[in-house]
Amino acid sequence: MPTEGQKPKLRDALWIGHYSVRGMVELVQARLAFAKLDMRALDQRNGKAALARQEQPQPSSKRAETIARIGYILPRLSARLPWRSDCLIQAIAGQNWLSQLGIPSVIELGVKREEANGLNSHAWLLCGGQIVLGSSKELYNPIFPHNSKPITPHNK
Repeated sequence: MPTEGQKPKLRDALWIGHYSVRGMVELVQARLAFAKLDMRALDQRNGKAALARQEQPQPSSKRAETIARIGYILPRLSARLPWRSDCLIQAIAGQNWLSQLGIPSVIELGVKREEANGLNSHAWLLCGGQIVLGSSKELYNPIFPHNSKPITPHNK
């Protein structure tokens, strides 16, 4: 796995190719979902993703590698797309992908006040308390999720 600022090695080409194809599909689907997204839908999305369970659990090292690769590839693909694919779209794409793998995750949103631009918002994707997508959240005041409850068969 290349570290930040490091170019991938030749041995990374196979997984990067595979993850790029899958990542492109996820980003297209996330962009389409974003067009009709409202906060209630984001709350439901987080609830469903929190219920994700693995049918065939991966060893924790394999799971961590998969999560890291998703976090590596989506921002790099997003920078090369002909449409905006900002932090929220990346978080949606990552959450969809992880959910399909049975890995629970949560999208969080935050805001910060900037004197010149008013409010600036940011989204990030968390998995097991670790940021998968989106940069540091320390500069932002979290506004979502707020009392997010996982969806259960009783409150669908």
